[in-house]
Amino acid sequence: MPRLLSGKGSGLLTLVGLLMSLLITSAVFGQDSVGHKIIPIKNLRDQYLIQSKSEYNINRYPMYKYEIDDDLISPIIIGEKIPQSLLDLPLRIVGKGVLDDTTTLRKISNTKLVILDFWSTWCSPCVKSMNKWEKIASDFGDDIRLLGVHIDYDYKAHPFIEKNGWNSHSVIGLNAYVLNRHFFDRNAISRVVWIKEGQLIAITGTEDIEIDVIKKVIEGYPVDIPQVLEWSYKKEELR
Repeated sequence: MPRLLSGKGSGLLTLVGLLMSLLITSAVFGQDSVGHKIIPIKNLRDQYLIQSKSEYNINRYPMYKYEIDDDLISPIIIGEKIPQSLLDLPLRIVGKGVLDDTTTLRKISNTKLVILDFWSTWCSPCVKSMNKWEKIASDFGDDIRLLGVHIDYDYKAHPFIEKNGWNSHSVIGLNAYVLNRHFFDRNAISRVVWIKEGQLIAITGTEDIEIDVIKKVIEGYPVDIPQVLEWSYKKEELR
């Protein structure tokens, strides 16, 4: 997509450019395709208004809607190992000083506890949770790896992370939604997934967790973690 131009007639040029880009993109991503879907947002007015705000970059992060094909998802329940295919799923990430990079769950699993925090910019409990886990991850150093998972339009993530000064990375794009759906039966936010030694050990909400509980988990002691299992998969429902 073209950048916003300055000078007379620039608005028309931008709208024409956006239209051409959408026509090309629509030919690449078909709504009738099999599997997960990447659907361009075709509201030119909204795109023009968003592009006019300097903090947003819809050239790098186009406005897409993601739809997940549940037939391609293997639900994970508490106590199960993370599938090898999910460990190696390429995850597009952004973060402080990082406009675009790729990682996998396998790459970040060389730690005692992996935390996946699912969030959106408009969800104040989610933002509070990310702030909390940022501090916890900092305090525990290499023992905890925090990875945010952003469930909203991609262009919103990086400016918000920079504004809040978060040091962790966050997943964006189609595979953020694919990752989400392996743990939840819908696009879920305000949930935190705990992974230890490649196993899903807990799903919590945005409430505070006692530091002693986290310490015991890291040290390998049995401990009751206050779980929030609404929207998560349950064994009896998958039979």
